[in-house]
This record gives sequence, C-alpha cells and structure tokens, in this order.
Amino acid sequence: MQLPTIFSALIASLCLALTSCEPKPDVEYVPIVFEIPMTVSPLRDTIAVGDTLWLTASFPDSIMERTTQMRYRVTPQDFDFKTGFSLRQFVDAKLYFIDQPGFTTGFTVINKVGSATITSQRFGRLFPTYGNGHYRMRIGLVARQKGVACLSIQDGAKSLGVYEPEPNILFLNLSASATGHPRQPTYATTHYTINEGKTNFHLFQQHCTPIPITNPTEDNMYYEQKDTYTFVVK
Repeated sequence: MQLPTIFSALIASLCLALTSCEPKPDVEYVPIVFEIPMTVSPLRDTIAVGDTLWLTASFPDSIMERTTQMRYRVTPQDFDFKTGFSLRQFVDAKLYFIDQPGFTTGFTVINKVGSATITSQRFGRLFPTYGNGHYRMRIGLVARQKGVACLSIQDGAKSLGVYEPEPNILFLNLSASATGHPRQPTYATTHYTINEGKTNFHLFQQHCTPIPITNPTEDNMYYEQKDTYTFVVK
C-alpha cells in the first residue's frame, strides 16, 4: 500500500538531484575602463619660464565606460579613482617615457579647486572636489626650469609603484550578456583624455620613443596619445 508513496519520493529525489547537478550559467567578466575628460591650457606647444599651465576638470559623476559604451554613476563613496600624474623631462629621444627622468622639481603647484601633491621627483597625486553630482579641479603648474616636459595623467593605483588591492566595483549593475549569461565587472584602468586628444603628440614623437612602436596595444596608443601633454619650456 505504501509503494506509490515510496515511488513518488524516489522520483522527487531524482528530480532534485538532477536539478542540483545542472551547470550554473557562465559568468562573463567585463573589464571596466573609465574615461574621464581633462583640459590642459593654454593649448600651445611652448611656454616660458614663469608661465602657468592649468590642469582643469569639470565632469558629472555619470562616467563613461569604454567596454560597454555606457555611462554609470560613480561617486567618491562608490570608488576612489586615485588619480595620479607624472612629470618627465625628455632628455633622450631614444628613451621610452618611463625611462625619462622626473621633472616635478621644474614646477610649482598652485591649488585653486581641489589639490595636487608632489610625492616624488616623478609622481604626484590629484584630488578633485565633489559636490552636486560633479567632480571639479583646477590646478596650476608654474614652470621654473627650461626643458621639454611631458605631463601624464594616470591611474594612480597602477602608476605610483605602490601595491593596492584590486578595486571593488561590484556596485556597477551590468545587464546580462546577449546569450543571457550574467556579467560581472572587473576593474581594468582609468584613462584621462586630455584636450580631446589634442596633446602636442608631435613633440612627444620628436623627443621620446613611443611604446606603440614596439608594443602597439590599444591601451598603449591611447595612453601616450591622449593621456599625456608634451610642451617646451623656454
């Protein structure tokens, strides 16, 4: 009399086992590359000792992301961009950017909006203000020494030579992939586009060896052509 009940229980157990053994959907990991606009002025390739180069930023917290081509709201509570900068003096056209000597001692910093701090002969940090949904910054660099200079705005977490744990950006809510798989964001880098790409790159090529010549990746080309600003101090 109990056979139907036992049989039903076996069927239920078998279904449960089969369900638990179904493969879980593959997660698609999406490299997140933020793009932030910056302005360096005056936009010319030569300045004089005593002139001031102004680094300005004013952008909403709706940040463009390159991989997904979407904008996402990113506040300081969500994510610390750890924006860094590097100043190099181009002394040998055969050297790569990373091999050129530091040049922070050739400039004096003026903090108008936000702040900048020099951390070494090569590097510094940038700290924009945040309010009413906008990031803002206006920093002056007063030239004190002659030479061919290159300013690079960088992902500080990756450029300052200090180990830091991988940033958590799971606050970004990515939609499922075209195949229905869940997508999980993983932080790759942040690019700071200077003057919409008008960066005096012709000077960079004259006085420094571009990395894309030997390693022409998209990131390398973007970094040296859009994230740097080269100028002559006379």
